[in-house]
Amino acid sequence: MSAVIRRGGLALAIAGVMALATVTPSRASESVLTVEQQQTVYEAMVRDGMDPAVALEESRGEHADVYPVRYTEEVDASEPQKVQNREVPGARVGGTCTGYTRAIAHTKTAYTVYGAALFWHRLSVYWCYNHKAVTAAWSTRSQSTSTFASVGGWYFDKYTEYSENLYTYNGRVNGGAAFVSEGLWRACASRGVGCWSARSLRPRVYAHYDGSYSAY
Repeated sequence: MSAVIRRGGLALAIAGVMALATVTPSRASESVLTVEQQQTVYEAMVRDGMDPAVALEESRGEHADVYPVRYTEEVDASEPQKVQNREVPGARVGGTCTGYTRAIAHTKTAYTVYGAALFWHRLSVYWCYNHKAVTAAWSTRSQSTSTFASVGGWYFDKYTEYSENLYTYNGRVNGGAAFVSEGLWRACASRGVGCWSARSLRPRVYAHYDGSYSAY
């Protein structure tokens, strides 16, 4: 299950990275869930491909309170700003920033049945465009794991994908810039040992020659 939150008009610094503040509860040594919460965890486990019999047992086990059952997507975008021609040393696609510039931050977050944030992955994209093509584009990425999740065994393992490409969009060469990043988290008794779950978050952003964008 996922929800999408879109915000407009947020001024983003070109080199900035936004911080995400979450409030997480302390974790008891053993999971204490209501019957309804156990059912929610069970359904999430089955949806993720776990055998129903195993899921029934695990949804009542010690890891149930830190199992991801819900995901959200949040998109924050700046207003267009006119820019003078300038070189962008950090641009990995294109090079000369002309026309206008925008920034967008796309964040995916995993939550427990309690509504506590476990971990998040943010892809921030910056691009310049002149209504004919994307003239320059670059991105940064960040991730974090909550203390609540860490106590429950979750840790960020590695980035498994990162790509930046210009592509033809609406018949225009270099009319779009595509950015994809994927991060992998694991839940283990100790790092890399006795692992019982793994999750990936994969934000994608497509920035266009006319200042529009799509985020998935």
